[in-house]
Amino acid sequence: MSGFSCPACGGREARPWVSAPDPRGTVPGTFAIVRCETCGLGALWPRPAGEVIRAAYGGDYGPHGAPEATGSGPARRRPSGTAGTGGKALVVGAGGGSEVARLRAAGWDAVGIEPDERAVAAARSAGLPVTRGSAEEGPAPPGPFGLVWFPSVLEHVRDPVAALRRAGEALAGPSGRVVVWSQNPDSWTARRYGADWVHLDPPRHLWHFSRDALFLLAGRAGLRVVRLRTRSRPRGWLASAEIRAARLGSPRDLRRSRFRKALVRPLCWAADLAGAGDLFEAEMVPTSARGAGNGSGPGSRAPGL
Repeated sequence: MSGFSCPACGGREARPWVSAPDPRGTVPGTFAIVRCETCGLGALWPRPAGEVIRAAYGGDYGPHGAPEATGSGPARRRPSGTAGTGGKALVVGAGGGSEVARLRAAGWDAVGIEPDERAVAAARSAGLPVTRGSAEEGPAPPGPFGLVWFPSVLEHVRDPVAALRRAGEALAGPSGRVVVWSQNPDSWTARRYGADWVHLDPPRHLWHFSRDALFLLAGRAGLRVVRLRTRSRPRGWLASAEIRAARLGSPRDLRRSRFRKALVRPLCWAADLAGAGDLFEAEMVPTSARGAGNGSGPGSRAPGL
């Protein structure tokens, strides 16, 4: 495919995967997504112009709004193993500050970095320490950090290797860890709903990292994946079903139904047991931290998956 270059493996060949519109309706048109023939990474291709991507974050983009009143927040809304751990943490792509608030409520000295000026203003108005900056370059809050968290953010950045490398450099030595949450393009819901899968979210999601792609990206950034698992919630199934119903001319509100959530929840559990849930949680450490976890590479199973 002309011009394609995979940031994970360097592959130059890609195959068409799906084409889908902006599910929020902010940007007109349909966007093509391809998969790398070598490592399975998904990519929005051809890449939309910068003004198109900027327009996609306009209007009422939820993550940029005021932070939720989360209290300590459900454990599933924070990285695994963070309850009561404490230490210094950085949230990359902090939006309006909800994730920063969750970590601070769980005992972390958490700060955030966010490129959108309106989102930074929303976080600061709630008293949360979020500064304006990019995941890949420019000013960042002073470290070092015991935890750097990308909460469904890495798929938004233009250069994921640069973002991960910078995160690794901000860690407090071998004991620090980078945690990446990102959608799983090989999940059961992705396979079931295809172009209607809610986590496609073009043109905001520039990348869809396969399991192999996450290992390869980490290696190129000087990191190593020591734990990889999937996390699922009924929302992924029900929101995808809503998108399909709307496309077929029969819009329905499914996510508010407790009964439907209860029906779907066993599917979420089964998907996670099979490593085929909607959301990857990848824990990475510097390659120098040889004693952290067993680790494994592309094509093998990591601890926790």
